[in-house]
Amino acid sequence: MSAGRLREVAIALKKPISFFYEPFESTGRKSHAAETRLRVKDLRRDAKKLIDQIGDADDLQVAVRLLQALETN
Repeated sequence: MSAGRLREVAIALKKPISFFYEPFESTGRKSHAAETRLRVKDLRRDAKKLIDQIGDADDLQVAVRLLQALETN
């Protein structure tokens, strides 16, 4: 199944694409920095999914402003 088709199915079923994949677990020990990078990557993915679900322009503008307010780093 193509990625585009999987996205359509996920939307139709109101499920995230990750719903269709088994969780990946590594048996090796990661450094704290590596764990932090993975956590940030996961959080960015989750944030992008949530933003993609916002259908109202005003709500999306509020979300963008919130993110801009947090952008202090």
